[in-house]
Amino acid sequence: MRVQYDNWGEKEAIYVLRDGEYKEVEMLMTQVSSRLQFSETFAYNPLPRGKRKPVGTYTYGKVVPETTKKAGYKKNKIVIKKNTVTGTGDFTVYTGGKTEEGKTLKKGDCATKGEIDNPNTGKKIKVTNKMNGTTATFYKRDNGKLYNAVIDIWKTGVEKLGVKSKKYDDIKKAAKYTYTY
Repeated sequence: MRVQYDNWGEKEAIYVLRDGEYKEVEMLMTQVSSRLQFSETFAYNPLPRGKRKPVGTYTYGKVVPETTKKAGYKKNKIVIKKNTVTGTGDFTVYTGGKTEEGKTLKKGDCATKGEIDNPNTGKKIKVTNKMNGTTATFYKRDNGKLYNAVIDIWKTGVEKLGVKSKKYDDIKKAAKYTYTY
């Protein structure tokens, strides 16, 4: 288990090791038949839309071995500077049908890691597939937990990055995304 504290010494997050990776959890303790039982609730707290964490570097989650081999990334990393955000690590694919606002998703839509970087809906984001060098423009329409990715591309959008596979759950590639604010 790992505990993360903020600048004032207050507990900010708790992480437990699961499937070889640290995942944020909230432990709830309940008494059942005079014994303690623990249950995990995977809490998701995205930043308000249009917000990002303060200037800094935020790393989390392992990347797939091919990403390390091809791009040199070992973890997902989001770097927030004075007027730019750059994420490096893996991209994944999501297949949900609706945005956080209930609108229908379409080719060219993407989601950011909302707990670190939650730009306004419609923000233009440049994404590069580091496995083949293909770069395309996407538009932020959603946000997600993204345990093991820096950006999520909505299913058919991966074609814009040179990925032909329709096995969306199996797609995880080295990526870089960037935008200015």
